[in-house]
Amino acid sequence: MLNIGCVHVIASDVHGLKKRPILMKDAYDFVASNQSKEIAEILFYENPKRILHNEPLIHNFDGYFEERKKTGSLKNKLKSIFKL
Repeated sequence: MLNIGCVHVIASDVHGLKKRPILMKDAYDFVASNQSKEIAEILFYENPKRILHNEPLIHNFDGYFEERKKTGSLKNKLKSIFKL
């Protein structure tokens, strides 16, 4: 889902540190190394902040995912099915 731009926020619903530890740093590092630090910043910091301030989310990542488009990609198939 991340590779085709379908993720807008990454967050945790952690309620306690002992039973369900927070693994957000691992998730952030994964996104930063597999996508980019800029996308990680949007998903972990900028978009959650925008939710709290009732502002529109960044959803196209300034074209980051446009470079990954392929004719047979899942994103293009979904676009053709739903006429997006």
